[in-house]
Amino acid sequence: MLGFVSVKCCYVASMLSHKIFTTFSFSFLLACTILNTAAYLF
Repeated sequence: MLGFVSVKCCYVASMLSHKIFTTFSFSFLLACTILNTAAYLF
């Protein structure tokens, strides 16, 4: 379940990258990657 949420989060981040400046979307994607790793570990 958490893995699906993080995948959807990264999908939203990729959608945002076309609309908002790259720095924000990169930070968002990085946060999603950390969240995905945390979901995998715990």
